Amino acid sequence: MARQGIMLANKITDRLIQQLGDEYIVQPKLNGLRGWTKWPPQHTDISPDLISSGGNKLMFFEYIEEELLRLGLETGLFKQWDGEIYEHGMAVEDIHSIARRTVNRKEGKLSYYIFDIKSAEVQAGRIVHLIHLDEFIRRLNLQHIKVVPSFLCRGDKWKMYLKDFLDRDYEGIIFRDIRGQYVERKCNQLLKYKATEKKPYRILRILQGEGWCYDRAGSILVFSESSGEFAVGSGRILTKDGRLDIWEKRADLQGKTLIVRHEKEVTQTNQGKPRGCNAWEIEGVKINY
Repeated sequence: MARQGIMLANKITDRLIQQLGDEYIVQPKLNGLRGWTKWPPQHTDISPDLISSGGNKLMFFEYIEEELLRLGLETGLFKQWDGEIYEHGMAVEDIHSIARRTVNRKEGKLSYYIFDIKSAEVQAGRIVHLIHLDEFIRRLNLQHIKVVPSFLCRGDKWKMYLKDFLDRDYEGIIFRDIRGQYVERKCNQLLKYKATEKKPYRILRILQGEGWCYDRAGSILVFSESSGEFAVGSGRILTKDGRLDIWEKRADLQGKTLIVRHEKEVTQTNQGKPRGCNAWEIEGVKINY
């Protein structure tokens, strides 16, 4: 389903980082369930809805919506908050699993982590509102609304923040242009970086593709002691030509080592499988891709 109604980040490049200017905002990158706050036309005693990135109401989070209503009634802050349903250290699969249950209200395991506001103000102004929001949350002792910390950054100091975020088991880092407007699409005023690493995995067998890649490699089934078996279906060497070459050499590839580029281990699934897998190269084998 296409993501809609929210601001989305582009991946960082050196050029895009430079376009942010001398100063910009960084935040730890979460890996949860995206949701923004939609208020009824008249701000009365009706709780808001949390709307997913697909445009649907997130169900069974009444305990969060009630805290948002209390926040609005006691502070006048009826804003379209943008954030994620999240719990630090919990696998994203577990977050989505809990989100599908009808007992969330009783369990209260997840919280709403706010990192932006859907408004016409530039990013610098929106960050100021988040600072005040954090103060109100503490004053009202709200248990399930949090503010994602923001830091003013200069030059290449983001690398220091990235190391700190990764050390604390966040997925990566978010960059925000302090002059940027909130736009409901992917843009260069919001950037992201998820740390990656390259690791070796033993090839078990080559799996045949379907459709356009029939009679070509569809994916490469690999194994490691820490991750078990999993298939890598995309990557640098898995182009149209590369898939054909790998398929033709399949008999010789069993037992070889596939180098896979993927996200750091802190973003693994709860089954220990790495995320964002990219088939990078097969050691000792030239692949014509």
